[in-house]
Amino acid sequence: TRFLMQMQPTKLEHLIAMVALYRPGPMDIIPAYINRMHGLEPVTFSHPLLEPILEETYGFAIYQEQVMQAAMQLGGYTPAKADELRKVISKKITHELEKHRRDFIAGAKENGIPADEAEKIFKEWEGFAHYGFNKSHAADYGMIAVQTAFLKTHYPLEYMTALLSQSKHDTDKVAYYAADCRAMGIEVLPPDVNHSDWDFVIEERDGQPSAIRFGLGAVKNVGQNPVEIIMEARGGERFKDINDFARRVDIRRIGRRPLECLIKVGALNGLGDRYVLLEAVGQITAISESHFEAKECGQLSFFGNIEGMEEEIRLPTTRAVNNREHLEWERELVGMYLSDHPLAAYQKSIQARASHQSGQLNELQHKSKVVLAGMVNNVRTTFTKKGDEMAFAVLEDMQGSLELVIFPKAWKRYHELLRSDEILLLRGEVDNSRSDPKLLV
Repeated sequence: TRFLMQMQPTKLEHLIAMVALYRPGPMDIIPAYINRMHGLEPVTFSHPLLEPILEETYGFAIYQEQVMQAAMQLGGYTPAKADELRKVISKKITHELEKHRRDFIAGAKENGIPADEAEKIFKEWEGFAHYGFNKSHAADYGMIAVQTAFLKTHYPLEYMTALLSQSKHDTDKVAYYAADCRAMGIEVLPPDVNHSDWDFVIEERDGQPSAIRFGLGAVKNVGQNPVEIIMEARGGERFKDINDFARRVDIRRIGRRPLECLIKVGALNGLGDRYVLLEAVGQITAISESHFEAKECGQLSFFGNIEGMEEEIRLPTTRAVNNREHLEWERELVGMYLSDHPLAAYQKSIQARASHQSGQLNELQHKSKVVLAGMVNNVRTTFTKKGDEMAFAVLEDMQGSLELVIFPKAWKRYHELLRSDEILLLRGEVDNSRSDPKLLV
């Protein structure tokens, strides 16, 4: 993203090139590529015959197809033999490479290219093995990038709803995309048995902008069958209260654990307080069970009640609220905070001081300097080989979480601050040497 902002692409070919360049090895030439593209550096070619082949990429050979083209134009190769050269270079087959070197130099000589120049060009191709990329693949990725960027720009609500639905079983991605929605001004509403479907859906609201409603399929331990049972029972009519829910939804078929998870995540908040509902799960299940057993035995009256007396679920009207526990349940079951966020009160200060959020670090170069803010937890200490104490921890922000590495010097100086649930501002370097970025504090 950072490099594309510097590049300012104006056509698809620019994006295709960036896809091919943004990998270990060719990343080193991205600044020079961008400079050449904007006329800040001269475009040079190893030989005039290479100009029509490398003109599109400002003198850099970045695609395997360009090497094939050059072998045909300069060395007189057939297309089949050029493809063979591509394989030999990419797989570094030494004995085959030597044979191709001789063939290319001989073919280039017939085209009037001196042996020393042909040798130099071939040597460049050997180095190309480290970063050559298939242009047809880069074109596919580039095309998808353009199409999805178009959708996200012109149909943000529809696009983000589809993206969240597609990622509903990956809590880290759901949290990241939901944070992206908030940054775009799109509200993501919490799961609700009266409004949610299996997937995320767009919810139209009177007098307010449309929002995205959380899918019940994104709640851990629930599963598709319980959700379909609830949706079928709901039909086109909302559940009025917990008694209505218990008599329309066969809780025997849902199971106790999925029901408890839905209550914990707040999906039944419209029917009662979640602490009260959790305490009453046994009562709710028993009443639903007796209702459906009576229904199966034909003991229901014309109005849907059991003949004679039917027990009502009576919930206490008030209950002490532990907001922190609510948030922990939400974090555990959907990977993010729904009803509130521990950092919400600090957002203005964080925006003024932090340079990045956790979800942006994988876009940065290794050892980039950053400032992050968030809540620290899971602090654990260890010792280096020299016997010095250091620590690891996890930082949570509005976009997700990442691992912190606190070396002995920083740990000695700041260990009193680095406590679980502490909200801190941290300065450090990004470690992008492996798949998941870390912050060296």
